Amino acid sequence: MRLSRISLQDSPFLTDGSPREAKASTRCLRILLVDDDALNLVMLREHLTPHGYDLIEAHNGEEALERARTENPDLVVLDVVMPGLDGLEVCRRIKAGQGEHFLPVILITARGDTGSKVEGLGCGADDYVTKPFHPDELLARIESMLRIKRLEDNLAQEKRRVEIEKEKLERVIGGMHDAVITVTPQGEISLNPSAEVILAPQAKDGPLAYLDICRVLAFDPLLSALNTLPKKAGAEEDSDALVREITLGDSTYGAITSKLPFPEHGGEGAIVVLRNMTKEKEVERIKNEFVSFVSHELRTPLTSIKNSISILLSGKTGALSSDAEKFLGIANRNALRLAALIDDLLDLSRIEAGRLELNFARCSVGKSIESSLGCLASQAEAKHIVIQREIPLALPPIHGDAKKIEQVVTNLVGNAIKFTSEGGRITVSATSVDTPPANVPPLPVPADSYIQVNVEDTGIGIPPDHLERIFDKFHQVRQAQSSGGTGLGLAIVKSFVAAHGGTIWAESEPSQWSRFSFLLPVFSQENLYHFALHSGVDRAKRAQNVLSVIGVRLEAGVSARTKDGLEMIEETFSWIVGTIEKNLYKPNDLAFPLPTRREIRVLLPDTPKRDAMAVLRRLEQVLHPILWDDTEPAPPIAFSVCSYPDDGLSAPELEFYLSENAGSLKIRGTGDLSPEFDPFSEL
Repeated sequence: MRLSRISLQDSPFLTDGSPREAKASTRCLRILLVDDDALNLVMLREHLTPHGYDLIEAHNGEEALERARTENPDLVVLDVVMPGLDGLEVCRRIKAGQGEHFLPVILITARGDTGSKVEGLGCGADDYVTKPFHPDELLARIESMLRIKRLEDNLAQEKRRVEIEKEKLERVIGGMHDAVITVTPQGEISLNPSAEVILAPQAKDGPLAYLDICRVLAFDPLLSALNTLPKKAGAEEDSDALVREITLGDSTYGAITSKLPFPEHGGEGAIVVLRNMTKEKEVERIKNEFVSFVSHELRTPLTSIKNSISILLSGKTGALSSDAEKFLGIANRNALRLAALIDDLLDLSRIEAGRLELNFARCSVGKSIESSLGCLASQAEAKHIVIQREIPLALPPIHGDAKKIEQVVTNLVGNAIKFTSEGGRITVSATSVDTPPANVPPLPVPADSYIQVNVEDTGIGIPPDHLERIFDKFHQVRQAQSSGGTGLGLAIVKSFVAAHGGTIWAESEPSQWSRFSFLLPVFSQENLYHFALHSGVDRAKRAQNVLSVIGVRLEAGVSARTKDGLEMIEETFSWIVGTIEKNLYKPNDLAFPLPTRREIRVLLPDTPKRDAMAVLRRLEQVLHPILWDDTEPAPPIAFSVCSYPDDGLSAPELEFYLSENAGSLKIRGTGDLSPEFDPFSEL
């Protein structure tokens, strides 16, 4: 966490709150000379005065202690042998009272034996000079000690500054309404007061403990899940945060979880910031319900109005005057516009509520583009606009909804026709690319390659200040407002593209051209599963629903034998995939084979974990009698089951949970799941 820092040079106050002088004063370094022999003091003064030091003197131990307390010296040169308090005792008392203020002491004595030196240094002396000495030697030792003092003073000042910053940060975090939780690599928890209030009810036995935090915030898989996040577009380092929603009691919180270095603990922990979003979610829910309700209620009377106008315009009720026909035509156009707005509102409401129906299958982007252009040909011809196609035949197929892709292209080309003058040109191109362009928004799941579709026109262009918001709901450029648009079309287009794991962006040169481009991912089977899991969690989160995932794995060393006598693992694997697909009840249940890992993932939308266990039991009953006979024991098939939100609140967390618990359920040769595990014991 980083706070804005203002230099103290810009502040009229010092760190202790006292007023800063208009101009910092400088002083000579001050040295306290202590000796009961006046001649020795004169000699020391003669050697040191030419070097610019401010020299003060003391003739005995008591005077030395008083001068050290009141004169604020930077260094003490102290004779050992003195009447009363000797130099060793003076040194002890100076060091005992210096606190954080470092005051170096150099002892001077004629005792040069090792025992005397050890005793002097043991009293706290920082250096030891024996008589007789050369003046240059003493000067060198003094300069050395003063350098050390400067470093010590700088260190103390920096330490104090850090302590002040720490106190400020603790006050800021302590006063935050948001909850802040940190966990070290060893599981030590720190919570601010807001976090204690929010999480205290979650403690099962006594004070809040690490296991309670793990259960509520899914910390166990969290750090590993953070490491699996995709790299941000254009970033040198991986993303380091998970943004999620969690429910605690009746409240919904937005949770931002990041890796947090703990050098003193030798690793990385995590920091979580929880923000209460209950009111915002409730307002959003009411708004969506209201929009959906009003749209549905308007649809029936609007249909009646449209039909009535159509009958009048057809002449079935009698001939119309020119004025009547003119006004009915205006009413008909506005009724059609209102109908389009209602349809857009209903589509957007379904998208935001996670209820958008998508029929994913292997499809051709090129065919969707051609179908869309065929429907728009008459509109382009009416304005004498040429539509140029640049669509190769060899585009790879994608996993998507062909109708939704067609709707995306229809909207973009329809806008291009609307805002291109008569006689203009529109170019629709598609190409296969290995990586996304550097300037595009980040994609949720990496793909093996992409299909980029561009719709470019020679129209009026888009002002630069509108490009950032062009895909926002109800946002319209001034020219678009007079064209009869609803301001929802591009927002819906963006949602359709995002639902395919893609991204869309716009570029323009005002008064010359505009280009809308979108990317659709081409997934391998492995990445297709990750995309489906990511989308499934997102839909469940939006709809406040559940999602379960079953993991299936052929254990190492399987020499499978089907009833037809096939002994090839690959054929057995394919047969198992087909058998699982045939025994899934709901049309939205999907099986994803991952042959390189000998694993299968089964996504069960709208299915709680208990029902997923029932699906697993049925699969076991179907697979066992066919794969194994009663005479030959077979290696097991391993299963694992997890669900959102019980076992994880994001796709990486769910996949981590499946991997960590792979093999917790196994089909043995006995024809039943392993008896040592009761899947319903924790539900």
